[in-house]
Amino acid sequence: MTTNRKWRLLFLAVSLAATLLAFASPFITPAFAADEPTGYRNVLLSVYPEYDDPLGLRYPALLVMVEGEIQGTAPPTTVRFLVPEDARMYSAGSGPRDKYIGGPPDRRPSDIAGWDEISYQLKTNYFVVEYYLAIPTSPDKAITAEFIPLFPIDRLTAIVQQPRRATDFKAVAQTQPVSQRQSTDPEG
Repeated sequence: MTTNRKWRLLFLAVSLAATLLAFASPFITPAFAADEPTGYRNVLLSVYPEYDDPLGLRYPALLVMVEGEIQGTAPPTTVRFLVPEDARMYSAGSGPRDKYIGGPPDRRPSDIAGWDEISYQLKTNYFVVEYYLAIPTSPDKAITAEFIPLFPIDRLTAIVQQPRRATDFKAVAQTQPVSQRQSTDPEG
């Protein structure tokens, strides 16, 4: 399988997983504490394979960023998210992303195998979570990225960036997205 084809499959897998899990979240939603959000809205899930290496991992990594707004409560409030158990946390904080402040969140194993729950005190209506995952080092690779929300989401957008040296990049959604487009950002 060519590198471009595998990258396209990654994109579609990420899109599908995000879409399915966003719609399925009411079925896995835990009971809300009185001061917790009842949901999230305008969530942007960004997946950047081989983007950078700020943690000094020295191996290919997948940067995952989740940002959005809370619903059903006002800050300050505690927000919770699931991250893969092997994720290296970069940061979590109060946003928006271009101005957010934060640090490492509290982290504990969740009830879902392979996932940890992170939580932190949100000081604004906007949350930001960033973490890294190791990905295969081979030139031809297929990557599956999942996103499992703990709360219902109103309007989820998933963005998958093509790595600079990828030649047959594809992303495969697990369900038909409401809309889909391909574009180039300022980074090419």
